[in-house]
Order: sequence, then structure tokens, then C-alpha cells
Amino acid sequence: VMYRALTGHVAFENREALELLACQLLVPPPRPRELAPDIDQRCELVLRTAIAKRPEHRYPSMQLFAQDLGKLQSPGAALWAHEQPEEGYDLSSPNATSAAETFRHILASGRNPPPVQFS
Repeated sequence: VMYRALTGHVAFENREALELLACQLLVPPPRPRELAPDIDQRCELVLRTAIAKRPEHRYPSMQLFAQDLGKLQSPGAALWAHEQPEEGYDLSSPNATSAAETFRHILASGRNPPPVQFS
């Protein structure tokens, strides 16, 4: 919701439901400033941290996220959010590989896939 409110776009447009789900899980969305260059850099950083694919790159709590949102009104205030490398899942990781294979199976067969086991 925040991404769309700031950019005027959804992160992944014109996708089938299953493809959209796969993108939500595995593909980084376009940087908000690519779609709306007027977005403040610090605001983009907070948003990108909130929607990061990898849990270790996200806010560890809603409290920290809310604090950073409040700090956007004070240009000099230090944010918890920090620049992360361009991300998407490493498809060689077991969880990402399982998810990618599951979505390939769904798209190829049109049937319900076997459950994915995450450890």
C-alpha cells in the first residue's frame, strides 16, 4: 500500500495471480524513485527496508519502522534503515529453490503443487 501511495504504481503490474505471488516472494520491485523521482531519498530507503525480500534486511519490529517514518520529518535524524545490496533471493538457497520450483510446477501444470517444506 505504501509503495503504491508513494509511486502511483503497484510493484508488479499486469501479472497473473500465480506469477504475481512468485514476484512478491522472489523479485525485487523497481526502486520507487525510478517510478516517482520526486520521492525523498530517505523515504525511499525506509520503504525499501520495509518491503525487503530477505527478512534480515527488513525492520525487525514495527516500532523501529514507525520511528523511522516519524524521523522523516527531521532531515538530520539518523534512521535505522540503511542501504542494502540489490536483492532478490539467491536461487541456489534451498528455500528459494523450493519456492521457484513450486511456482514453475504451478505454472506448467495448472494443478495444485505438493506442499513446500521450509526449514
